[in-house]
Amino acid sequence: NIVSINSKSVPAEGIFTVEIQVDNTDAFVAFQTDIPIPAGFTFQDGSALLNSMRISGHSLSASMVSSKLRLIAYSATNAPFVGSSGTLISFNLKASSVPGDYSLSLTNSLLGNSTSKSVVHSVKNGVITVEGSNIQLSTIDLNFGRVALTSNSSQYIIVRNSGNQNLVVSSITFSESQFSSPQSAGFTLTAGQSRQVQVVFAPTIKGN
Repeated sequence: NIVSINSKSVPAEGIFTVEIQVDNTDAFVAFQTDIPIPAGFTFQDGSALLNSMRISGHSLSASMVSSKLRLIAYSATNAPFVGSSGTLISFNLKASSVPGDYSLSLTNSLLGNSTSKSVVHSVKNGVITVEGSNIQLSTIDLNFGRVALTSNSSQYIIVRNSGNQNLVVSSITFSESQFSSPQSAGFTLTAGQSRQVQVVFAPTIKGN
């Protein structure tokens, strides 16, 4: 008897379906598990459903307990779940905005038979890969100090892509015309790549 949760890749902040599968040789009439929801993910209320092909008058309860999703499926008449393999329960999550691999774990899982005894089973957890770029800057402030009129000074900032998809910087623009950058046309960084960006200050007007 194996209870497993599917692994998949999803876009950042995308809504996706999680499937809990039960492959069983022993009959069971009830199922329960807790699933810690990773930080940045959101359970979509009302999305938890039983697979209609595997039920016979069964009911499902889905509720958030602290940061865990608690799922309880049962039969008021002690009817066994139908079949010996396939998805039992599905529900929707909204993914984090931060790319990376996130674990979805089945904790305190229970299969119960018609005599209210626990059915021995193993568990296979899943991994959700959130795909996307993630821009990180070495600083958010550049201080040029005192720069004389008609001269110029350069400062540098490191732009890094800590995501797992390409980061496309379409352009670098300034609201103040006394600033410019040789990289103003933009660039693309692959996952894990970084680039030093030069910012040039060439003052034409006295002031701060």
